[in-house]
Amino acid sequence: MGYDVAIIGAGPAGCAAALTLVRAGRSVIVLERLPFPRHKVCGGCLSGWAMQQLRDLLGERFQLPGAPGSDIAFSVGGRLIRCPSGGRTRVVARADLDSMLAEGARIAGAEFRFGQLAGVARCREKFEVIVGGQSLQAGTILLASGLSRLASKVGFRPRPFGSPMIGRQWLTSAEAVGVAPGAVEMHWLRGGYVGLAAPNDAECIVALAMKTAVLSGVDPLSALRRMNPGAEIWNRVVSTQESQVRGAAGFPFVPDRLTLANVILIGDAAGYSEPFSGTGIGMALSSGIAAARSIVGGCVAREYERALYLHRRAMWRTRILAAALNSNFTQGLLHWSNPRLDHWISKLVQNVHVRSAI
Repeated sequence: MGYDVAIIGAGPAGCAAALTLVRAGRSVIVLERLPFPRHKVCGGCLSGWAMQQLRDLLGERFQLPGAPGSDIAFSVGGRLIRCPSGGRTRVVARADLDSMLAEGARIAGAEFRFGQLAGVARCREKFEVIVGGQSLQAGTILLASGLSRLASKVGFRPRPFGSPMIGRQWLTSAEAVGVAPGAVEMHWLRGGYVGLAAPNDAECIVALAMKTAVLSGVDPLSALRRMNPGAEIWNRVVSTQESQVRGAAGFPFVPDRLTLANVILIGDAAGYSEPFSGTGIGMALSSGIAAARSIVGGCVAREYERALYLHRRAMWRTRILAAALNSNFTQGLLHWSNPRLDHWISKLVQNVHVRSAI
């Protein structure tokens, strides 16, 4: 049996594309190598932009998991600046969000195969999907495989921009770290940052990112603590067992192209920026929707590249902001108390995460 579109990866990008395509009358199969629910390295923060896209995709039929956003605290230079989010944002566990999106796409008419390791092979002028040694026919293939190496095996080449980073994530008690449901804290440190986000009253997601150049052969948590011995966050964050820690590496980057023959990159595979902005899930949803619409419109490469212009621009602006915040000048400046500076940082957080206007 053939399909109009085969999607490899059932994350937000893959499911958003599947929903958009089946509603336009296309036959779609989604292949996911892991059984659901499955965990992902993600802070679970839904920006105002992501929330709007989810409402448009799912309507009123589904109740979003997690907790409404209450406030975002940004810690840098020894100060903690709070920015109210007014319920426009949300904190979710990715396992719950992804399961809900997959169920929405399945109900709409997409076919799902979980626990299926899919590959892509060249067949004359196009590519075909290989599952269990068998060819699966599809007119278009969407790669929503995240930071995996599948895209590079097809022929896409990643182009790192900025210092390569590695991420770590684990769960801890929300009560132990003092984070209320829906609250988000971002602690900017020398060499990286640590984020806290509570999707419910029992659990808190702890996520950190660090430049690989300063690891010096130790794990990221130990390296960050060594570089920032006086940071207040270490008094609250207690790591769980090593078996519960999940990681990801190879960001930030952009691919050298977005389309190749009948293959289109979406989600993190289409470009992954600094996760501190909290717009990653919104960008994934947007890229999946844009790719689906370009397929329906019949002008895939041109329309999709145009649609992701804002996506790319946001990535570069976020990278510039990250470099500015990590500079010695900014770190020194932010150790001085200045109400006007606090107001500026609060407005910046509002634009980046609540309004997603960066």
